[in-house]
Amino acid sequence: MKRLVIPVLFAIVIGCQTTPPEPEIPTPPAVPITDAAPPFRLEDVPPPDMSSLAGRRICIDPGHGGRWPGAVAPSNRLRESDVNLHVALALRELLRAAGAEVVLTRESDTALDANRLSQDLSSRPELASRMNAEAFISIHHNAHIVEGSDKNDLEVYYKLGDAGPSLDLAQCMMREMALRVRQDPDPKRLLPGNYKVLREARVPAVLMETSYMTQARNAAFMATRYGVEKEAAGLASGLAAYFALDPPAVLSHNLVEYAGGRTQALVYTLGGGLPLDRDTFELRVDGHLVDGIPVENGNTVTWYLGRILDNGARNIAFFARNAKGASLSSETTVTVSRAPAFITVHQYPEAPVRASGIEYLFEVYVTDRFGLPVADGTPVTVNGNLLTVPTVSGTARCYFLEDTLPAQLTIRAGEIAERVTPRFGNETYRTVRLHDVQTSQPVAGVTAFSEGQILGTSNSEGWLPIPAQTRNLSVRRNGFDDITVALNGGHAVVGLIPTAGGTLHGKTVMLDAACGGSNAGATGPTGMRASDAALDVVRRVANRLRDRGAHVVLAREDDNDPPALERVRLSDAAGAGVHVVVAFGTDSATARMVDQRGLLTGKNVQFAAHYPGSTGGERLAQTVADALGGLPVTTSVTYTLQQTACPAVWVQPQSIEDARAEHLLLQPETRRTLAEALAGAIEGYFRAGSGE
Repeated sequence: MKRLVIPVLFAIVIGCQTTPPEPEIPTPPAVPITDAAPPFRLEDVPPPDMSSLAGRRICIDPGHGGRWPGAVAPSNRLRESDVNLHVALALRELLRAAGAEVVLTRESDTALDANRLSQDLSSRPELASRMNAEAFISIHHNAHIVEGSDKNDLEVYYKLGDAGPSLDLAQCMMREMALRVRQDPDPKRLLPGNYKVLREARVPAVLMETSYMTQARNAAFMATRYGVEKEAAGLASGLAAYFALDPPAVLSHNLVEYAGGRTQALVYTLGGGLPLDRDTFELRVDGHLVDGIPVENGNTVTWYLGRILDNGARNIAFFARNAKGASLSSETTVTVSRAPAFITVHQYPEAPVRASGIEYLFEVYVTDRFGLPVADGTPVTVNGNLLTVPTVSGTARCYFLEDTLPAQLTIRAGEIAERVTPRFGNETYRTVRLHDVQTSQPVAGVTAFSEGQILGTSNSEGWLPIPAQTRNLSVRRNGFDDITVALNGGHAVVGLIPTAGGTLHGKTVMLDAACGGSNAGATGPTGMRASDAALDVVRRVANRLRDRGAHVVLAREDDNDPPALERVRLSDAAGAGVHVVVAFGTDSATARMVDQRGLLTGKNVQFAAHYPGSTGGERLAQTVADALGGLPVTTSVTYTLQQTACPAVWVQPQSIEDARAEHLLLQPETRRTLAEALAGAIEGYFRAGSGE
């Protein structure tokens, strides 16, 4: 990748050299759990009623294992993977004694996939799904990045986006662990988590960071059988407390029609957890709250909808709580497929001259008896088996070159047919089909020009009619090189060349302008806000990437400050391939930036930071750092970098608090130069491959 020299503002003034990678350390040997006296004992708390666990299906995941030992206690070399496993084995015995059906993701010091960490992590929630578990608990023990830290928080992460059963489970685990095991004054934190084992779980799921291996007293405690058994008992108590709420479950659901289909209802059959609290009812269709009348009758809830559902696959989410406060959260897909009732056909061009050699389009619009578009994929046939085209948004487009055009078309959808006779007149046209030369796929949204005049834009099949007198056609589309072609004959097929080899085609980039709103991040000596500079640069980067064919999502598009959680959720929902945070005034402590020794760095105002251990994040940070003139590459444990599903970087070329930095950032040319460098770095990252 071409290295760009940018203004002196961005020359490195502190920590010019990137810290070398940490040498690979052999996995330390296992340290046995002993019957030695623990360094402290816990206050006895009366045992809970464990009867709620009888018959419950629970998946326990001892985190790490095999070549991935997790944290290693500096004080006694105790491995996290061993502690996780010992606690899980003890927990299994307690749960089985209470009548639960329990499966462990591993029962020894092994990985579920010895070669691929990603697959190792995916296999864990997959097992929970296969056993149809009612709860998934991933057991971990944390490590602090600061050397010699005495931090020993209790952290419970619930599945991001599931503020229903997963949050209920996390709350129960938190309360019982705080009561029975973590009786110290250290912070107790309950957080949404986007870790892979949570993200891919299809059941209520939590990840426990019960304590810190880097705290010497705690490491000594967890090296004893007393500590292991106390933690297992606390986890069992949390599960018992959760199931004591009798969480409701949906056994089946069905879409029912009344009054000839003019009224629809969703009927849910529930198993346990009754009665429900009607004040908590919510129903969403494709993410939107809908009106309706819910009627309860025994173990069924019938929700009469206030409108007819559109045809197609509809995402239905039903939420409620029972009288004990436990959540019911059912998300299902209901397919609505009413039969075709009406066909409307439009011919394009409408009245062409005969024998012009063009390609004709017959656009077929198919609706049901309520005038709503039929479900996507409804087959539309022409003259029997001559041509079959599926509908998209109720529309099927049928194309014929003039020499294959039938004298009459019988267009059919379901039991409805329409006969169409092609029309001719005195209008003269050419037609063009545009496609990607690499993939041969049609290209929509191509704008055509001739002699400076706009002629139109291609449809979803890359088809476009243009005036017959057009001789030289110029076409433009983001992600493709501009070209001009000479036309001959009535119909032409034109191949478009993807910009830069199509590196960014199909790639989604999340751009995150730090701070915003009342949170300026930093303010320059004459009042320029870091949040404004970041947003301007991000917008410029977005436009450059879109020009190259990328799909770009902005964490914020205005002067507001979404929480880190919302930024992560948006990144996840977009399916981002990379997440890039841009800042011009965030100190190292706020960015939670650390060096290779695990020490917070407090003076460096220039950096490209990635999450520790993220291979893709490190490569992305290095690529960005090189493009911006050699920024120091470091690590950060900020929530955004920690929880994004994709490789992520937090880049700060300089702090606007410096007078010279502010002066240069006030110049549009500086911001343009930065945007060009950053866009080039992101493209270079993808060109080199994902690498994660």
